[in-house]
Amino acid sequence: MLKDTFIFIFTFIFTSFSPAVYGQDEEDLSYLQYLYPEFTNSVVLLKNGQTQKAMMNYNMATEKMVYIKDNVYYDLLSYEITDTIYINNSKFVPVGKVFYELVVKGPVTLFIEHSASLLPPAKPGAYGTKTETSSVTMVSTYGSSGGKLYNLKLPSDYKIILKPVYWIRKDYRMYSFVNAGQFLKIFPDKKSQLKEFIKINKTKFDKRDDVVKLINYCNSIIS
Repeated sequence: MLKDTFIFIFTFIFTSFSPAVYGQDEEDLSYLQYLYPEFTNSVVLLKNGQTQKAMMNYNMATEKMVYIKDNVYYDLLSYEITDTIYINNSKFVPVGKVFYELVVKGPVTLFIEHSASLLPPAKPGAYGTKTETSSVTMVSTYGSSGGKLYNLKLPSDYKIILKPVYWIRKDYRMYSFVNAGQFLKIFPDKKSQLKEFIKINKTKFDKRDDVVKLINYCNSIIS
C-alpha cells in the first residue's frame, strides 16, 4: 500500500509540470532570468514527508520553479502537495502559485520573493541613437497560445530588471517591505530601537546580508 502511494505521488509530481522549451542545450544554462547560474540537483519535500530529486532552478521572471529532464524544461504546478524545495542550500516554500525563499526563521520569519521583469531591446531614437522609455513593455512571462510558460534563453540585447521583495511573517500575518520606511511601520512599538540599529549599522535594504542581520536583531529584541 505504501509503495503504491509513493508511485502515485511520484507520477503526480512529474506529470504536474507544464512543458516549456524543447531542444535546448543542457550545457548552456546561462539564462539571466534564473536565480542561479545553472540548474542543480535539488530536493522536493512533499507534505506527506516523502522526497523527490530533480535538476531545478528558479525563474524570477515567471516566479516558477523550473525542472529540467532530457533537455525539456517544465514549470512546477503541484504547489498544493509541495512543502519545501531545497536548492543550493536554500529553502523555498510555496505561497499561492509562487515560491518564496525562506531565509530566517523565528518570531519574525524572513522570506524573499525573487521577482524580475525582462526589458526588451531599446527602440531606435532620433539621430540613430537608442532610447529606453517608460513606454517599453516589461515582459514578466512568456506564453504560447496554449497558455504554457516558456523558459527561453534571452537574446543578448535583453536586460533583466531585478525586483526582489522582502516578506516577514509576524503574529501569523505577512508584511512586505523594500525600504526602511516600510519596514519600520511594521514594528511601531520597536521603531526607535530598529531605527537606531539601521542608522548605526548603515543598513542597506538592497543588500541581503544587511536585511538578514536586521531581522536577526529584530528577533533578539522581540523574544
